[in-house]
Amino acid sequence: MNSPIEDLKRDNIFRILINEFFLFYTNFPQKQFKNLFDQKIQIYNSKLTDYITKTDTKEKIALQKAIPFVKEKDYKKAIHTLDNVKTHKSLAIIGFCYSEQNDYETALKYHLQSEKLEPENAWNLSQIGFCYQKQNDYETALKYHLQSEKLEPENAWNLSQIGFCYQKQNDYENALKYHLQSEKLEPENAWNLSQIGFCYLMQNDYETALKYHLQSEKLEPENAWNLSQIGFCYQKQNDYETAYEISFAIRKIRT
Repeated sequence: MNSPIEDLKRDNIFRILINEFFLFYTNFPQKQFKNLFDQKIQIYNSKLTDYITKTDTKEKIALQKAIPFVKEKDYKKAIHTLDNVKTHKSLAIIGFCYSEQNDYETALKYHLQSEKLEPENAWNLSQIGFCYQKQNDYETALKYHLQSEKLEPENAWNLSQIGFCYQKQNDYENALKYHLQSEKLEPENAWNLSQIGFCYLMQNDYETALKYHLQSEKLEPENAWNLSQIGFCYQKQNDYETAYEISFAIRKIRT
């Protein structure tokens, strides 16, 4: 699908050529100069094809140059490479580059511009949601993540972010539902496992909470926050000795 900006530019070419046809018709008999008119159409089609090819190539070349910079985390160079290509893809990638530099306000601006050009891009919608999350607007973030889910229902990362947005609104039942869906798709995600544990913890199911926090610890043993939740779960089950050992391990990580 072409972006509205590309379509508008191409519409302008149509208007110019239609005006040429109109002047041609008003000055010459149509039947007599049918061959000339057919030639005009061929010239127009050639011009439009050439324009489309040049436009598409310009975007493709810029993206091909920018992607290696993104992979290398050289986000400034990636942004500079894409700055003059205002397509939904380039705007979304620029937004991502700003997001990776923790500039979520600027990132959001570019992702929203991309959304105007391509409103049903699941990845871009999820990035908009993430930018709102980082600005603590969890209600709006959830709206965008859910829109993304409709288009791409089996994206583990997006499902985990939906769960997190529900958590932040104290809806641990819905949060758990989405985190568990994410776990099915990506069972060894340490962060998501810790969030599942936290949801069970907030529903006072300390035994299940501990199970998930311990799974997370195996994958990421030096996560101080997750260890603190493990300690809390042991404490709630009256195992104060293990809870103390955990607190000691946390102190070692933080020093």
